[in-house]
Amino acid sequence: ATLGFGMIVHIVLNEEVELTGGPSGLVGISGLGIGNFQISSPFAWYYLVWGCVATVMLFSLNLVRSRIGRAFLAIHADERAAQAMGVDVSSYKVKVFVLSALLASFAGSLYAHYVEFLNPGSFGLMWSIKFVLMVMVGGIQNLWGAVIGTVFLTFLSNEWLHFLADFEVLIYGLILLVIAMFIPQGLVTVVATKLLKKGLRDGA
Repeated sequence: ATLGFGMIVHIVLNEEVELTGGPSGLVGISGLGIGNFQISSPFAWYYLVWGCVATVMLFSLNLVRSRIGRAFLAIHADERAAQAMGVDVSSYKVKVFVLSALLASFAGSLYAHYVEFLNPGSFGLMWSIKFVLMVMVGGIQNLWGAVIGTVFLTFLSNEWLHFLADFEVLIYGLILLVIAMFIPQGLVTVVATKLLKKGLRDGA
């Protein structure tokens, strides 16, 4: 349903030429800066983005350990059991959806100021699939999974798959199939479990 809604939004953005510029997009977006200080060099953007990632991760790790985070984990494990324990499932689902939208809009704002141009093609279905795949590759049960999955797939796309752009959909589909069938927990969970077992064996 979420991907379907994304496709509807993509079509609307293409058609609303007066508002979004249509396929031609929005040009002349100003760079990011405060007063006379402008962030323009790639190194400055590099440190800014990773600083934002670190801040969001710190916030997320603290959120997971809070009462709200424990409610999220309970809903993730078993909605009915969480509801039986007094957790307002619908309310928390809305909260996490709004929070995820807020973080996505923050990332999109950084992207817009970085490229200084936006068009609907920047947010097509393929990107939605990539984002889902990044989380699945890293692991949906671990916050670090999203970061590691993003780094892994970005490296894979830029360094190894750029010459197979015509088969991009097929390749990502195969990766998604392999992950879903053989390592649904994601790479982070699998590696962490193996390291834990190895540590227990060595300790014994």
